[in-house]
Amino acid sequence: MPTAFADLIAPLLDRRDLPADSARELMRYLTSGEAADAQVGAFGMAFRMKPATASELAAMAGVMRERAVAPAS
Repeated sequence: MPTAFADLIAPLLDRRDLPADSARELMRYLTSGEAADAQVGAFGMAFRMKPATASELAAMAGVMRERAVAPAS
């Protein structure tokens, strides 16, 4: 069962680092098309509340690379 958005974002609101697997799951949700605009905004604000770690950025960037679409030729 997928983790609830509130549970995924909770460590950020407490200014704690996200484990890489949680960062991946959060980014997958945010890029799935299912996240409400308010949830995307809440993530952005919460992520600004603490310095991003290399692990968080790498995990999220990996998801964005997975979902990237090659440009049309």
